[in-house]
This record gives sequence, C-alpha cells and structure tokens, in this order.
Amino acid sequence: MERHRNREIRELKMFASLDDQIKRTGGMEAEIRHFLVEQEILSVPDDFPHYTIRPIPAYVADLGGFAEFDDFTGPVRLDQNCVRWAPPPSDTLGYFAKANARDPRPDILHEGVPGHYMQLWLGWRNEDTIRRHYYDSGANEGLAFYVSARSQRCRVLAKICFNPSLSCMSISPPGMGEVLRVIPRSRKHTCLCPLSPAGRPNQVHCFRAPTSA
Repeated sequence: MERHRNREIRELKMFASLDDQIKRTGGMEAEIRHFLVEQEILSVPDDFPHYTIRPIPAYVADLGGFAEFDDFTGPVRLDQNCVRWAPPPSDTLGYFAKANARDPRPDILHEGVPGHYMQLWLGWRNEDTIRRHYYDSGANEGLAFYVSARSQRCRVLAKICFNPSLSCMSISPPGMGEVLRVIPRSRKHTCLCPLSPAGRPNQVHCFRAPTSA
C-alpha cells in the first residue's frame, strides 16, 4: 500500500559506499542547521560542534550492537564532534541503519540536531550543576521526538524522496514508529516484560526484523 501511494515519487537509492554516506551526512547536517536558523525555527550556537558518522571500530563492533552506537561526547569534551558509528550500506542492515543508508536526515533530527546531542550539549553547559544531566531517559526521548517531529512539520524534509525503509512512519499514525520504539524500552527498563516480547509491537506494526525491533 505504501509503495502504491508513493508510486510517482522517486525512490531513494542507497549510498554507494560508507565514504559517500559520511560525506553526504555531513552536508545534510549542515543544511539542517542552516535551515533551522534561517527560518527562525531554532537558534544553533555558533560553537556547537557537529553530528557526524564514522566507520565502526573493532572495539565497538565487539560490543555486539546491544545499544545505539553513539558517542555524544561529555561535559569535558564540549569542543569535540559527536560520532555515530555506522556500518557500510547494505540491504541486510537493520531498520535504522538501512534507513540512514538511504537518507540520514530523520536520524540527524532525532539523534543530532536539534535532538539528543544538542540537548545533552546544552545541558552540560548549564550554570546549575544539578541540571547538567538527565537522570531519566523519558524526558530526553520525549524532547528528541518533539523537536524532530516539529522540525519535519516545518518542512525541513520538504524535498525528501520516498524512503521504503521508513515506510512505517507513513502507514502508521504520525510518530507511531517512534512511539513503538519507546514502548519496549520502557517495558525493558521497568522489568515489566523481557526484551524479546517487548519489541514485538515494532515487528508487527513496523515490519522490522527481530534484531532491530
């Protein structure tokens, strides 16, 4: 149904290589920052570093992918760029990695600018020490979901082509993909449900593989 609805829209091609993805992601991140400021949607500090992607180093790959491969820096590394380690583009990748291999902008909005990385970076600069850290991921995830959704409503992604890897965001109610991603995390952290059953809604409603649900 989703492919039929978007049959007249050019389908996004996967990046030819990881080097190509790294270069294009850097350019898109800069475009998003410029758009937010130019359209007076959100100010971005001049000294705010960049959200970048890099090849996955061996010592990170050995962790087995149990969490997001992000290095958001920290309170004593405020001048360093954020790094998201990414695998080479491939049709065998999980949900998010495959979507980013076609168009990383939704990920940049949620994880980078103005999402998690920018939230954390601004928080670490707060004059009030107790407000420099998030002690519950609910607020952090809620803010990232809000700013990415609002940014898209402001037509940050107006020129986007059809991305089949992100189709669940369209065939479900707005934001359902993100909502379904938060549910298993909440169940897991509150011990209400084992990890595997907790991720089942993503498999059913977003057609994700068990490894990325």
